[in-house]
Amino acid sequence: MLMDTVPALRAAGTTPDAVSQVVLTHAHYDHIGGLPAFPAAEILMTADEYDFWTGPMGRRGQFAHTTEAGELNRLRELRQAGRLTLTGPARTVAPGIELIQVGGHTPGQAIVTVATAAGPVVLASDAVHYYEELERDRPFSTVANLADMYAAFDQIRELAGGGARLVAGHDPLVAGRFRGRAGSQDVIRVSDD
Repeated sequence: MLMDTVPALRAAGTTPDAVSQVVLTHAHYDHIGGLPAFPAAEILMTADEYDFWTGPMGRRGQFAHTTEAGELNRLRELRQAGRLTLTGPARTVAPGIELIQVGGHTPGQAIVTVATAAGPVVLASDAVHYYEELERDRPFSTVANLADMYAAFDQIRELAGGGARLVAGHDPLVAGRFRGRAGSQDVIRVSDD
């Protein structure tokens, strides 16, 4: 939200052309709006997430206000073009990188675990918007399935209890828990050192 996709990638030291895969944790507008920046990348998301948002329930008012019709149409186009890979509940994206469906915030909400030299990292995305949600056991107000969200909290706590570092999806505290990249205050680096 601080900068557009292409300048954010440049600040992180890469370009859209260097990205061969993009993992979508869910289909809310603030998570899929940057897809046009990746004209050749394979896009991965859970089948449950895609099916929900491209089906009739995703168009209902209580759900639809968190999406953009044009962006959902883009997902359909990507699928027709063979660039959208729909996954099951778990998928190895690359060695040491796992996409895990947890649900809750959205029907197919996923988290991503990354094995680093310093130990595992959990990119919680919107399964945990703010650290406080997990710490106080208080889900965010946008919930598709409350029981699934609590189960996601339990699963994320288990991963964190095993030593994984947690990156919340929208919490400004992420900047204080992880170092910024040299030359950019808006790019956070989960470092191995």
